[in-house]
Amino acid sequence: QQSLPSGVRLSDVVREREGLEKAYEELERLESRVIDSAFDNAQQSDPDLHYNAVLATLREEEVERCAYRNIHVDANLGQPERFPTTRGTMAHYLRGYDVVRQVLNMALLADQGMEGGIARIERIDISKPIDLRRGQSRGQTFVEDLTVEMTVVGHPRALDLMLRPLATAPADGRFLAIKEATIRSLDLPPGEVRRGRAGADPLDKDRVEVRLKLNALVIDREGRLESVKAKRG
Repeated sequence: QQSLPSGVRLSDVVREREGLEKAYEELERLESRVIDSAFDNAQQSDPDLHYNAVLATLREEEVERCAYRNIHVDANLGQPERFPTTRGTMAHYLRGYDVVRQVLNMALLADQGMEGGIARIERIDISKPIDLRRGQSRGQTFVEDLTVEMTVVGHPRALDLMLRPLATAPADGRFLAIKEATIRSLDLPPGEVRRGRAGADPLDKDRVEVRLKLNALVIDREGRLESVKAKRG
């Protein structure tokens, strides 16, 4: 049994560890996002089959419900250019799809509150796993900053209804934060020509376009620590 360094008391070590444990639990409670069990592949014997099934269900349920309410949703849903080949990479994108599903349900609720208020959810993009950004694989980090970007077009009041729930911390651990948001009106001044898809719908004159960066933190107490520089790489 290894002895403690001179001058270090076991009681101090135990107290320090207990303090760190409490700090971790508080961080996890306040900031970490709990994934919906349907999107968790940790116990799946066939992760490829599970990954495809989750996407199919997302399309058949939330995307179909959006279509029923005339809300156009980016058909790609944030999928990567190449199919994920490892359980860990699939788990990362499944967490992203979990965020996408939450946003689609928020849009549906807002549209129910204001009929026709949400028009489109476009350009969905799920950030790559940290290891893929750096071109190497070193396992799960202690904190993974998962970002999901998208553009939402709708009436200002409907967008307020949609995004307002994110202002308060949920009791169920489904934490999701707005990392960045930019908003612009789609109503152009007289004589200005519209470019691209934005504003192509005549109803867009009463709408705004919000570009969102949504942040979901995944905390793994067994994961490795990363420097700030490494995480941003």
